[in-house]
Amino acid sequence: MRTPGAVIALALIASSAAWGQDFQVGARTKGMGGSYTAFEDDPTSVWLNPAGIATQPAQLSIQYQSYTQYEPGNAIFTVAAEPGTAEVGYIDPPLLPSFVGVVFQLGSDEHPHAVGIAYARPFHMKFTYDFTGSAGDAEALEEQQFSRFRAAYARAFRLRELGQSGFLPQVALGVGLDLGYTKWEETSPPAGGISTKDTAAKTGFGAGFLATLYDDTESFKVNFGAAFQSELDFDFQVVEQLFPVWDWPQMINAGFTFYLLPGQPLRLTLDAQMIDWKDAIPGSNNPGHDDFRSSVNLSLGTECRVRVDERLWLLPRLGYRRLQAPWKDADVLPAAGFANLLIDTDSGEFNVFTAGLGARWQTAEGKTYGVDIGADFGADSYNVAFGYVHEF
Repeated sequence: MRTPGAVIALALIASSAAWGQDFQVGARTKGMGGSYTAFEDDPTSVWLNPAGIATQPAQLSIQYQSYTQYEPGNAIFTVAAEPGTAEVGYIDPPLLPSFVGVVFQLGSDEHPHAVGIAYARPFHMKFTYDFTGSAGDAEALEEQQFSRFRAAYARAFRLRELGQSGFLPQVALGVGLDLGYTKWEETSPPAGGISTKDTAAKTGFGAGFLATLYDDTESFKVNFGAAFQSELDFDFQVVEQLFPVWDWPQMINAGFTFYLLPGQPLRLTLDAQMIDWKDAIPGSNNPGHDDFRSSVNLSLGTECRVRVDERLWLLPRLGYRRLQAPWKDADVLPAAGFANLLIDTDSGEFNVFTAGLGARWQTAEGKTYGVDIGADFGADSYNVAFGYVHEF
């Protein structure tokens, strides 16, 4: 059947105008450039877009990943403040997953609806700040960990009979109720100095939309997805103009997934993401230093399902992401209150290239298991991710 060119044109135009989040979680997501909003078959959708769980079977996902962090090598005896150097960092403790979630399908093929439960840690802050720009003891290392627990529900509405081709055969809606938690610590000087700590918790929510815009059931399908994550405005027991602590920023994302070729083994994704960093931390009180800014990121990815034998498939992946850091100028970094960001960064805009590989195998009972690995290169440090998916 001929692919409708108008649908493709509409999708490309709309994706270029969409905004969204880049809080990617999972090896599959990372390998595809961070494009994930229109997934409909991955348990990480509990976090990425809760509408995407509506038609999934019951399955579990566990994901581990690294994060870019900035930490000075040794600042105990330095005369001048030492910039934090980019390095690959992990959650503390490192064995804690960045995502673990489960989806329970409650409905039928004609009336699918599902619930999902998940724990996500999509980012981990570790920055060095300078409070005077002169003495080493005015430098501080700030580390902040974030966790979010979510219970989600999603329902899909069949607008055509199952298996019937045509426009808009299905739409899905999803919502999630969240409990967020953060642990913050400042050490000044950064190595072995005086430590200040605080923790906070806050409730929030997420919502998602997923629509199949067209499906010929043979060689072409296109999904559109959009998701929202609420901000978490934590209440800290410190003066935020003196201690650069972060709230959980609001995030919005939107994107498309295209399924192509006979049997639809080729997947192409386009996403746009926005993270409201600007309102998640106090503005600058220091002349010559701007506020932190909100980030807008564009990404695309591809995945191909290659059949090895009757029950085994390989899924090679590639992607690209235009990543915008929360700072505009690598040479004149922003400030939060009276704290100047002090890191060694290459840019405020990065071209990030990603690659990954997945494997899926099916049991005699028809259950599918899988493993994934993903990596990205091109920002201040590379990052990696590993994952496991289990259908039950």
